[in-house]
Parts: sequence; C-alpha cells; structure tokens
Amino acid sequence: VLNVGDNFYVEGLGHSCNTPPDDNKGQIYYAFSEGWQKMYGPLAKIPWLSVLGNHDYGGYLFSKGWPQQIGFSFLNHNWIMPARYFMKRMKHSNFVVDYFMLDSNAWDAKEPGENPQHNICSKHNYGNTASCANNGGMASVEGCRQWFWSSYGVQKNWVEGKMAKSDATWKVIVTHFPCGYDGSWYKGLKEKYGLDLLVTGHRHQQELWWPGTKSKYVRDFMNKNQWDESAPACFVTGGGGGIISQKFTYADYGWDLLWYGFFHLTISKSQMNIELVDIDGKVKGNYTIFPQKKPATTTTMPEPEPQPAAQAGGYGSSSDYGYGQQSAGATQSRGYGGYGGYSDALEQAQSTQSGGYGYTDYGQQTAAAQAQSTQGAGYGGYSSYNQQTAATQSTQTGGYGGYSNY
Repeated sequence: VLNVGDNFYVEGLGHSCNTPPDDNKGQIYYAFSEGWQKMYGPLAKIPWLSVLGNHDYGGYLFSKGWPQQIGFSFLNHNWIMPARYFMKRMKHSNFVVDYFMLDSNAWDAKEPGENPQHNICSKHNYGNTASCANNGGMASVEGCRQWFWSSYGVQKNWVEGKMAKSDATWKVIVTHFPCGYDGSWYKGLKEKYGLDLLVTGHRHQQELWWPGTKSKYVRDFMNKNQWDESAPACFVTGGGGGIISQKFTYADYGWDLLWYGFFHLTISKSQMNIELVDIDGKVKGNYTIFPQKKPATTTTMPEPEPQPAAQAGGYGSSSDYGYGQQSAGATQSRGYGGYGGYSDALEQAQSTQSGGYGYTDYGQQTAAAQAQSTQGAGYGGYSSYNQQTAATQSTQTGGYGGYSNY
C-alpha cells in the first residue's frame, strides 16, 4: 500500500514532537490500532510505504507526535516510515520498482503570522512545545519555515542523486502535496531520470491526472499548472485519514474525479495500469503508462555536506533529520538515547547507541558493504532492513534479538 499522509486527522498523534519516539508506547499502539489496524483490517497486515502529511505535524502546528509515527516503524514492520524521507526498492520476478518517499510539507510552512489556519509554522505554536529539537526537528517557531524549506532542498538533491543511479524498471515518487505543486521539478525528473509516476494526497478526493481526462475540473487544474505530456503521470488520493470528502460544488465528479474511492495499480515489466475505483468497486478512471527507461548514470550528483551526527537524545541522526546523508567510506552515526542514527553510506557504515533502536541503511546494502548495528539495551539493531548481504552483521546484547534480512 502506498500511503500519502494525513495519517491521523486532524492534529496528528497527541504526543509532543520533543519527547522520545517511543514515549508512552501504549498510547501509540492504541492510536494505530484504532486509526489504522481496525480501520483497514487485513490490509494493515501487508506493508504500507508511508509519508507524513501536514496534519501529522499538527495541521496548523508542528509540535504533534510525528516522531512517534516514524518510531512505530520499529514496533510494527508493516508500517514503513523509518524517516521523513527514504527510498524503498521492490523486486519482482522480472522487474524492479524504486519508490522514493518524500516530505513535501514545506508547501504548508509559512511565516508565523501568515494564513493561520493553513500554516504548520503558525503563531498557534506559541504556548505549545514550540520546539522539536530533541528529535532533530525545528528548534523554534521563528525557525520553522526555514527548517522545512532547507530540508526540502536536501531531499531534492538526494532524490536526484538516487534516481540518477537507479537502474529500476519503474521510478515512483510518493509524497503528500498534490499534483501541480513543483511541476517544473517533476518534469525535470521525468526528462532526466525517467520518473514514471507521482502519487500524492492532501486534497480530500480522488483525481486522475492524464492528458485525455474527461473531467473539466481535472483538465482545468492541469492547464493552470501546465501539467502536460512532459510531466509524469500523477494522481491525488486524499481523505484516507480525513473525516469527509471536500465535495467542491463546482467540480464535475464522476469520471477521473470522485469523492471517495482508491487507486489500484497493476504493474508489469512493460506497462502499468492505473485504475480509479469508487466505493462500489466500479472503475471510474483508467490510464496505462509505459516505463521511461532512462539509463542509470555514474555521474556524481551534489550531496549535502556531511555533518556530525550526534545528539544527547531522540534520533541520533544525520545531516538532516530524516535520512542521514553521509559520505561513502567509514562513517559513523551515534545517538545516546532513543533511535540510534540513520546512515545512508553505501560502503562501510556503522550505527551504534547505548539504548533504544540501532539502525543502519534502511534501503539497500551493497555487496561490498559491511554494516554493523549494536546496542546494549532495548530492541536489537536493525541492519539493512530490506536486503542483507553475506558480509552484513547485526548484533545486540539485550532486549529483542537483532534483525537481519527482515
């Protein structure tokens, strides 16, 4: 399942973003049980690749329990959100899909006095925690907007570097803010690196964006945002965590545009069929795309400057909280409490800590890589959650046993 965010509507989890990711685990388990497992039943027993929406930060706040949503990835392995952004490779019998999970909520991050009802960084944060610094997040209301936009810039460099090197049959981005936002950048990703599909949310309805759409609402939106054949295929699937559909009075709901429903993807090596399905199981939109097949390149993309990855609590992470951008070679990411540092080094990476969760290279480990994740208490270190090589080792001395090749 591809999950585009706003997972806990309307104000996210009731935890503080400044408390440890495993703070009050009973409350976390209860929230996910009620809002995810009971809601979706058997579907919650398969992997969900998930991102954060603006309401997961708190809607017009940034101080709600978004670190706890990330932390739940280590309590239930079907909830896959190990960071604010990450990459997941899915291998099928004769083709590969690379999913790039991004946090695009910078589009709702404004100066404190702007648009108070639609602003993560609004003045409503005054009097609340107003800092998520313990978990690598924004340190103040005044610095909130810059934190989001700086992170978004890091993500864009990161995804371009990953896509340039990707040899996957299909390249898909999953993010919260809907089709039309940042259109020129997505067009560039399609042209340069072969981005095939953009999966989005935010608006509480279902929209299929394709050149032959029968919906005037969708067509007008596409024209307004210059979303033509040079842009990747895109759809909006919103309202999963919301309370009601938006139901715009001027919109022509029907084909390619629904109040409620979902999208179904049928993927093979040669084509991907995108279906919009209504609540009665009837197909109300259909579009088939073909892989762009842009060759992988060995060109080195600009990466953020490596920064010391150490802190006294929370996520012991990285140059940007969310996914550690560290140079290849012998790298080390340490956290002395909570989650013990994310490292994205493709050569020799080590993630250690004295308590909580240890974690090294969530996505893929190269054959030459040797990753070690150790700790003295709590849950065992996760080493290469997706793919494990013969040279990889995951050990611990207490709590749950280390996971290797989950």
